[in-house]
Amino acid sequence: MVTTFITLVPIASLFFFGGATLQDFAFAIMVGILVGAVSTIFIATPLLTVLMERDPEWARRKDREGDPLPAGVESVGGLLSGADPAPEPELPVPAPPAPAPAAAGVPAVASGGSKRERRRQRRSGRPHGRAR
Repeated sequence: MVTTFITLVPIASLFFFGGATLQDFAFAIMVGILVGAVSTIFIATPLLTVLMERDPEWARRKDREGDPLPAGVESVGGLLSGADPAPEPELPVPAPPAPAPAAAGVPAVASGGSKRERRRQRRSGRPHGRAR
């Protein structure tokens, strides 16, 4: 709405203070901007809502809206107030894979932490402190 209004201000000045050719041009642009704003509000928004309702994630969230509220939480105009919502359950973290045994005569690879530290030291020596 603000963008539409700010765009219409100079075009309206062209319409009122410009010559005959500029008035015709400004009128065409004003009609286009107004039709665009109205279609954005009354056509594009409902269309987006219809398309979003087809998304499985959106449908799952919408289904959860009907769930009863936890104790101490009340709905005010569709917004929750009061206690914080219950935290999401934590998913189990898989254990890191066991290191493979080193073959004879092949040096072991340094751990990720030491590589990271060497990289930080190289970068700190550069004037800008970043990678090349």
